[in-house]
Amino acid sequence: AVVFGSFFVYSNFIQNQTIQNYFIETGDGARLVYWDMAMKAISDRPLLGYGLENYGYIHRNYFDPILLTPEYPNETWTDKPHNGFLEITLASGFIGFSLFIFLIGYLCVLLLRKGLSTEYVKEKIISSLFLGLIVSYLAQIFFAFETVSSIQIFFLILAVILVYRDWE
Repeated sequence: AVVFGSFFVYSNFIQNQTIQNYFIETGDGARLVYWDMAMKAISDRPLLGYGLENYGYIHRNYFDPILLTPEYPNETWTDKPHNGFLEITLASGFIGFSLFIFLIGYLCVLLLRKGLSTEYVKEKIISSLFLGLIVSYLAQIFFAFETVSSIQIFFLILAVILVYRDWE
């Protein structure tokens, strides 16, 4: 997964910028500027971040004037970086981001062990479905930001997985 993810990022963002060009052509290129602003802010406070709901401060201090050009007509201001991973890192630094990744990794390992150690097809399917839910959640927060409904769904999935862990 890491090799595939690295190849995907390299081939689409760095090498020929396919996804970046798509965002710019569809008018959503501002999202990439927000990501760049967030990365600059993270480099200034990498350990603990800026605290919850402080992207307005980051937007004011790291504003990129390119947002005022005609290529980016949709938005010039936002209160989120439009990437859940960057949002977590901005709010809680690499410490909080590491804990989030640890939680996701723990859930994935738990489900993989449960699915691989059983002989019942039903349990293998259930483990696979839960893994799919985690992957889809991660894909969703990569291109969007957390909302109340997405956080509620995440904690519901987390609770069900932890109950499922103890099933014999």
